[in-house]
Amino acid sequence: MRRSRFGPIVSDAKVARSRPGDTIALRWIGHEATDEVTALLRASRATTPEGFRAAFAGFGVSAQNMLVAGADGRIGQIMAATLPVRTRFPPADPVLDAGDPDTHWHGLVDAPDLPWIADPPDGVLATANNRPTDTALPVGFFFSADERVRRLYALLHAKDRLAPEDLAALQADTVSPDSGALARHLVEAIRTAGIGGDQSGFLDRLAGWEGDYAAGSSGAPAFEALLHHLVPRVYGAETAEAMPRLMAQWNAITAFLADDLAALAPDRRRQVLAEAVGLAAIDAVPIPVWGDMHRMRVAHILAALPVLGRFFVFGDYPTGGSRETPMKTAHGLVRGRHNATYGSMARHVADMSDPDASWITLFGGQDGWLGSEGLTDQIPLWRERRSIRLPLRPETVAREFPTLIRLSRT
Repeated sequence: MRRSRFGPIVSDAKVARSRPGDTIALRWIGHEATDEVTALLRASRATTPEGFRAAFAGFGVSAQNMLVAGADGRIGQIMAATLPVRTRFPPADPVLDAGDPDTHWHGLVDAPDLPWIADPPDGVLATANNRPTDTALPVGFFFSADERVRRLYALLHAKDRLAPEDLAALQADTVSPDSGALARHLVEAIRTAGIGGDQSGFLDRLAGWEGDYAAGSSGAPAFEALLHHLVPRVYGAETAEAMPRLMAQWNAITAFLADDLAALAPDRRRQVLAEAVGLAAIDAVPIPVWGDMHRMRVAHILAALPVLGRFFVFGDYPTGGSRETPMKTAHGLVRGRHNATYGSMARHVADMSDPDASWITLFGGQDGWLGSEGLTDQIPLWRERRSIRLPLRPETVAREFPTLIRLSRT
């Protein structure tokens, strides 16, 4: 049997590490009948936050935090999701007992039944893959850290009135407050341990750093080199590759590293810090700024081909940002030159009171056709933090975009 009333059987799948004799089924909202396209079409015609929320009835996957803003100044945030209702959900074990009726699904709830926010007193809303508002039902268990959304709110609250250029700057922000705080903590721990005297220049780079991963930052490569050598040693591994992947994730580093370092015996802590500082100082010498270490690679998907792939790489540029900065350009534990693994791919700012006041930039260009002028034409805009104005009034479009391309089928 491959399917049960609890979903498809997955016990024999390599990714499902089951106990001998177990038969495990996977029940998922994505197996239910949901209608995301209709929900999005309804949402595009909504005229109030309440109508926007109602539009997402029936939206199931993938669950999203959705924001809405109107020309009248009203704003809102909803959960676009469909969730199962259970009497009980023990969080310690994701594999539930099918014989216990309390763990079964007893109906579904969607956006109109889930918590939402409309017109908050401070006048701003932000989201960045962070954990949404608490609900009586489990929404999920794996979310990004809340660092990005905290940084967004800090910038939004810094001014009484925001202009489009403020939002454009916010999308290009490269500051990680948690990185700055951790760097200061580590410098204090190193100096308290009485080590690092031979690497005073290296420690000065760290001590003066506030967590800004700008391409020209000198503190960012020093901090990352230190983490690369320190984190594995705190957890008993010689290299980053030899340690549990979970403990190399940024969520775990910010949550546990400082306390776990402090919990080591004094002699062991001093040894770990001395080894990490010594190696990190060597690594950081030839890398004066973050952009020399952290790179933005512009490539076609065919760049993944062996041997021939190099012909489909169109650029390799210094870039700012990090794992959880508003302008996200993610990476793991690194000590040398590397490419950002994923991150922000589009910037869009719109003044809802003016249909012609909309600006957008895509990382890359407008199409993926090899040889096309639109393949990488927006890379300079992206790097220079500029955008293309995208008017919506027909008369403005006709005036500013006189070239018309007609596509026809023969």
